[in-house]
Order: sequence, then C-alpha cells, then structure tokens
Amino acid sequence: MNGSASYINPWVIEGNQEPRLYCEYMTDLLTDASINFISRSAYQPFFAYLSYSAPHTPLEVDDSVSSDPYNYIINNLSSNIERLTDHLKDLGIYDNTLIFFLSDNGCSRASKACKNEILKGNKGILYEGGIRVPFIMKLPKDIKVSSLKKVDAAVSSLDIMPTIIEVVGGSKDANEETHGISLVQQMREGFNKERTLYFRDAIIKGN
Repeated sequence: MNGSASYINPWVIEGNQEPRLYCEYMTDLLTDASINFISRSAYQPFFAYLSYSAPHTPLEVDDSVSSDPYNYIINNLSSNIERLTDHLKDLGIYDNTLIFFLSDNGCSRASKACKNEILKGNKGILYEGGIRVPFIMKLPKDIKVSSLKKVDAAVSSLDIMPTIIEVVGGSKDANEETHGISLVQQMREGFNKERTLYFRDAIIKGN
C-alpha cells in the first residue's frame, strides 16, 4: 500500500493472500488490525509497526461528512491514536510500552489543505519545510531519564532502532553498522546540537 491508497472501501493485501475489499475507512481499519494484533501479543514482547496513510492524498471522506476533508482526516487520525493508546491502558501494558509517533515529510507544494507556515520548503526538498516533522516518543515507565519535554536538536528516525535496542536491554551485532543514536542515551548524556545528518543529496548540520 502506498501513501495514495484510497481511504474509502480500500483493497488490502494481508500476507500472501489475495487482495480483499474492506467496507471500512482505511485509518479505522488499520487501527482495528493493530488492536487485534496487540490483543494477541499483549503479554509477551511484541513489535507493531503502524503506518497510516493519513493525511496523504487523496483526501477522501464519507459523503455524510460536512467538515473540511483535511480536518476530518486529521481528527480521525487523532481519535484512532487515542483508541490505540486506550487499548494499551485497558490491557494494563501502556506504562511498559515504548511508543514512537512521527511523520515522514512536510506538506506537499501541491497541497491546498496544509501549510508549513514559517518553515522554508516542502515535501521532497531538504529545507526544514520538507524534513522537519513531528517526532514524539513515550518511554516505558521504568526507563529513568531527565524530565525533558522538548528537544532543541536534530534527531532522526534512524535513532529509533538504537533506542529500541537500549530500552529492551538488547545489543547489536558488533559488525552491524548503524547511523542512529539511542534517544535514551541522548536524553541522559545530552543532545548534540552540532550533529550532522546525511541525506541522499545533502549534508545538514546542527539543529
């Protein structure tokens, strides 16, 4: 499934099965599948990767929706994330669950629905409007770090794997090269505001 998949009555491929038509809104459907998976896996270590298509185009909503399509999609996404976290709480595992929430890029230049406001550039461009996106992390309760709420330094999705390894007490293969840095480590030792991030067409240094 790519970002441009239909929201309404989507065709979905599960595993090696044939495509199947679902009479459900895509964001709701993905949350339902994640909740079912978590319910089956709740009392053992599990990894769930939930990649919503929202709010990617096409901005599709049901005919009964009278609000702006983009606002509806964002509010629906928010409600589904709340539904997911509530399920973790109902199972009694929320406090012990590591959660990341992030986007992949800024608004598209072609989009009339969203704006990058004061940030220069847009999706597909290496200015802040293209690459500076929301990145939220919730740590398990037993991981002790400073009470830092906001990070004023460059972090990357590359930091997710090293963070997971540290949180679960694992270790990576000595011969395996990783470019990320554990966010737990950075929260304990301090964030490097002069950190250099490498992209396919550019090198970006600092915050």
